[in-house]
Amino acid sequence: MFNIAQDDPMVMHMVLALGLQEMNSQRNEPVVSSEQQSVMHYSSALRILSDGLARTDTTDNLDKLLTTLWLMILYEQQFGDAKCKAYSSHLQGVASFLQLRGGKLLELPDGSTNDTQKSLVSKETHTGSEQTHMSIYAARMLVWIALMDAAAASSGVGGQVNAAIFSLLFSNIGDGEASKQDPVKAFAALHRYSNPLYRITWGDAYPQSELLDDVENRNIYALLGQCAILRFMIAQLATLCRSSSKEATTKTAMIWNSIKEVGELFRELIDVANELSMATDNSHRLVANIRAIVPFYHAVVLDFMRITAFKEPLGGQQRSALKSIMNLAYQSYKHGGDEALTRVAWPLFLAVLETDDMLHRDWILDRFDAFGKYGKNYERAHRFLVNTVPRQQQIGKRLDLRDQMEKLELFVLA
Repeated sequence: MFNIAQDDPMVMHMVLALGLQEMNSQRNEPVVSSEQQSVMHYSSALRILSDGLARTDTTDNLDKLLTTLWLMILYEQQFGDAKCKAYSSHLQGVASFLQLRGGKLLELPDGSTNDTQKSLVSKETHTGSEQTHMSIYAARMLVWIALMDAAAASSGVGGQVNAAIFSLLFSNIGDGEASKQDPVKAFAALHRYSNPLYRITWGDAYPQSELLDDVENRNIYALLGQCAILRFMIAQLATLCRSSSKEATTKTAMIWNSIKEVGELFRELIDVANELSMATDNSHRLVANIRAIVPFYHAVVLDFMRITAFKEPLGGQQRSALKSIMNLAYQSYKHGGDEALTRVAWPLFLAVLETDDMLHRDWILDRFDAFGKYGKNYERAHRFLVNTVPRQQQIGKRLDLRDQMEKLELFVLA
């Protein structure tokens, strides 16, 4: 990403905009001029982006365009407005771009045994010749954007990008083949394409230690991707339930089956996470990633149960999920403090809303208070929790998250 920024002013403007805001947010007294400089760089990037997207053939510049869009979405998540208007606007922009150009970019090869698991085709040569399909790098940026979009869907301001991706991926599947339209498996194919072993690109010059690290961490990142798509699907279900749609019953069963399938597919990682102790060395990247990513699977379970069993008391599955989230969160906090713990902000957010353990509630609320220095979204989430958690406790039942956010402030926890 930074290599692209060194040669492309649009990307560099966004690197500077985000960097200036990051540094300024962690000062004891933020400097107004630094924030103004950040906004100036953001505006410059936005003007160049607008010109780039207006071009008829944007394929050659796709790496730059998607990098800039991801940085803008990240900027808005951390430092954007309280209504997430710019965040939602960028997501809609990506979705519209995919719908206009995506037929070529996400073209799938023929002859696969499973239509939802075909790999994307890349004709990129790195020699300056015309690129007719999405590069591995661009696919990775699209995956990252999809993760942010899924997170935003939980807050009612996203989902457009993933909806566009699946619309394109399923466009060649006939009406009588609905069983093949599995979003989790389709996204897994995109994720696999975007995350090859780097040695494929680098050749023998790629360090053996890095190669081993890549192999070790591929599955844990695959779990993160599939959890994001489950999160997107649950957000869709929440919308259906609010409108009392008859489709909600069918969707509920389908999502629960997908949650169980993902749990079985990554059973070893989930079991290993349960066996980790405070003493396990966090300097090993896989260990740190397990502590940060496995809680998302348990958060998906909590999110699903909160919607489908809204009026029911905590059951065994929810208590098990809560226990796992808290155990791994305590370990991450011990080894990396609050900064490391921000990686599990969404699981902790759901945990504090669901738990009936007062010590856990107080600890998570304290953590969100500390998270505030890492972004305005965390400040807003803390204010939301300070308002919502006591109210739930007072009335003795859950409050609808979407309703509460609409009344208070919007924020996105990725």
